[in-house]
Formats: sequence, structure tokens, C-alpha cells
Amino acid sequence: MSKSVDYSRRAAAHDPIKLVKLAVLEKEDAEYSRLLDGVMEVMTVLEDDIGATSIISRTKQHLYGQVIALRVAQEDHLETEEAMVIPLIRENLSVESQVNVIGGLLVDREADDKRWVLDWISQDLTHNENNLLLELESRINQAQPVS
Repeated sequence: MSKSVDYSRRAAAHDPIKLVKLAVLEKEDAEYSRLLDGVMEVMTVLEDDIGATSIISRTKQHLYGQVIALRVAQEDHLETEEAMVIPLIRENLSVESQVNVIGGLLVDREADDKRWVLDWISQDLTHNENNLLLELESRINQAQPVS
């Protein structure tokens, strides 16, 4: 994917639409960094404040605030990915490559239960969404049969 982004950056020098796409991608990178910073802030609270044997109310409130801020940053990050990254993937990867990438995310080929991610996701889906997930799983298995 980074090769495609590098190529896009060179091509964008002459294309205003591509310049806008790259600006949004850079914003996405900034949101991702903010998300990681949020994780580090939560870890700091855990290490500094909760390392003690008892947790005071102020510490609980501080931790809760950090987790809420992290959740907001995560939602922003996911919305940006949905709006910009996913269309770029569609533009730069063949359907076969997209299926392979999704298969790598949804099928844990090293686990005893290779379907555990699919089973976990399916718990919160409607009947129609589960049918779509089964169709996707079938496409994944056709592209990369599960051994």
C-alpha cells in the first residue's frame, strides 16, 4: 500500500483532486497518531496512578476520562478510514487482493479455531448481515482454502 501512496504523492503534484486526497490521508495519519497518544496516556495513568495498591476516586475519574477521549479519537479515526482509506484500497488493489487482505483479517490460519474472528463478529450482526458474512467467508475460502 505504501508504494501506491508514494506513487499517488508524485502524481498529486499536478492533480488538485489527488492533492486533496493526500491531505485527507495526512489528516488520517495525524488522527492515528492522536489515537496512539491516547493509548499512551491511558498506560501512563495505569502505571503512575494505579500502580499503587488502592485506587482513589480521582484516579478512577482520570482513567475514565482518558478512556472516553480515546474512544472519541478511535471513532474519528475509523470514520476517516471509511471515508478515505477504503476507497483508496478499492482503487489500488484488485478484487482478488482485497479478498486476500480481508481473509487475513477475518481468518486466523494459525489458530486451532480458524473461524474465531468470524464467530465473534457474527454475534452482533443481523440475519442478513450474517448471510453476507458467510458469502464473504466463501469467497475468502475460494481464494485461499483453509487447511
